[in-house]
Amino acid sequence: MSPSDNYVDFGSSARDYVVHRPGFPDLFFERVREMGLALPGQSLLDLGTGTGTLARGFASRGCRVVASDISSTMLEACKALGKEQELLFSHVQSDSAALAFRDESFELVCAGQCWHWFEPAAAASEACRVLRPGGRALLAGFTYLSDPGTPGELADSLLLRMRPDWKYAFSDGRSPGQVRELEMAGFRGVTV
Repeated sequence: MSPSDNYVDFGSSARDYVVHRPGFPDLFFERVREMGLALPGQSLLDLGTGTGTLARGFASRGCRVVASDISSTMLEACKALGKEQELLFSHVQSDSAALAFRDESFELVCAGQCWHWFEPAAAASEACRVLRPGGRALLAGFTYLSDPGTPGELADSLLLRMRPDWKYAFSDGRSPGQVRELEMAGFRGVTV
């Protein structure tokens, strides 16, 4: 496998991710299910799975999950955590820009906390390719709001001192570019 040009290997941080990044809360998974996504029995590909916070969460709720990451070290951490939780799901080392899966293999493709590290046009195209007709994509992430008087406002102010060109200052963390990338790859009805 040849990594994409923007390849960043987080493998050396896998242990830190296991200890300090517990992942998405139950409320997130409940909301996703309310949206009609990741229902029991559905086939799901978790891109950039890292330690598998989404993969494990969806597997524990009855989805047939394939956890995919370019980093073998992150996949090993994902496998270990899945085994510890007695969860069954597959693990495949693959680059989001050149997925190692057949066309129309999944009902849902998800990516949590990682889309910004991918080659967006290639990843969106590949996600579209591996989705079955009517399949959906879910990009999930954590963010904070920098409302006046909050720690978020202070954090953004401090960051701007170091990086005056930081384009996400005082935003809600959503990237309009992601919508364009997904639409250009063939996704319709993209919402944020």
